[in-house]
Amino acid sequence: MQDFLFDISSINFHVPERKALLESFRAKADELGVNMGVQLHNDENQETMDFLLENKVPMTGHSPLLEKYNWNFAAEDISPLWQGIENNVRLFEKLGITRSCFHGFYMSDAMVEAFGHGKTYHECMKPLYREELSLFPDNCRNRNFTHLPEYIMRRERVKQNLHLLKERYPQIRWMIENDFPAYGAGSMFPEDMNHYDFPLCIDTGHLWCICRLLDLDFHAETEKFLKGGNVEMIHLHASICDFDTPKEKLHDGHRVLSTPNVMDLPRFVRNCAKYGVRHFVLEIFDSAPEDLELLVRWLKELN
Repeated sequence: MQDFLFDISSINFHVPERKALLESFRAKADELGVNMGVQLHNDENQETMDFLLENKVPMTGHSPLLEKYNWNFAAEDISPLWQGIENNVRLFEKLGITRSCFHGFYMSDAMVEAFGHGKTYHECMKPLYREELSLFPDNCRNRNFTHLPEYIMRRERVKQNLHLLKERYPQIRWMIENDFPAYGAGSMFPEDMNHYDFPLCIDTGHLWCICRLLDLDFHAETEKFLKGGNVEMIHLHASICDFDTPKEKLHDGHRVLSTPNVMDLPRFVRNCAKYGVRHFVLEIFDSAPEDLELLVRWLKELN
């Protein structure tokens, strides 16, 4: 298991007993013989970063960090984003970060405010709402709009801008993440994301909701992503949404791995590993060492 990297989400360390929690994760990682770090959540604060740096925790990023705007590489003019990207790269240098994922595709030319920092996801995303892109009236959840000429144009723009990002900052291994299917966020399907020809981060909760929303098979869609050869990072967590959850109420997961669910996460994890994915992020907001232990157990059952 030494070639795997397991990250805990930094949001777990917003508690008074965070030093003890960190040590419990480290002890479990040592017991399991695996490499463990922390991924900075995209609404993380400087104080938590300082705590992790002081305790010599290896870190990866979920950009943008400490910035006002999300990165919309589908916008007509992305020049306002470059200073924020530069700021993140300089921050990464201080923290020893060489890998970062991010969201990067909205069906808009707007600058999208970053989550956290006093604003919720819905408050930041609501200005992007377009009824013609939604599956239900007055509901933010996406329909499949990927056949639209506007989408195809913006997808090509995203591809070009992603390659520009990689050229400008080759010292960072960047990965674009599949989006939660809402507010016209455009990175949903493997066919479109593999078109980027760019490293990918797959979020299990986002993909699960896309499949439930649009009547797709979760494991078949996962296989399409993996066959593209671009998936390098997994945001792993459980969702309580099942086949009885009303589509207009589907929501994200971020539950501990032992949460009862119908996703078949062991199958998902083993399939990712079979295709060479070696970086798993427990993007769980109240995670415990037992999550790490369960994930490692699933991976050891691969053979």
